[in-house]
Amino acid sequence: PPLPPRGSLMQKLVKATPGRKSQGPSITVCFFAGEACVPRWATQAAGAYLSGQKAARQAAKAVK
Repeated sequence: PPLPPRGSLMQKLVKATPGRKSQGPSITVCFFAGEACVPRWATQAAGAYLSGQKAARQAAKAVK
């Protein structure tokens, strides 16, 4: 499949996809998200939302 728009966050993440030819530095970190990742909000949609927001911020910071 074609790469997302040049310079986008998604393009930077896709570059690290196994099986793709390297086009620059790759990401070697994995970010987890889900309701079980926030003990206070476990089993609730709020926990999934909050952990997803946190993981997205961490991923965006990692590719800068």
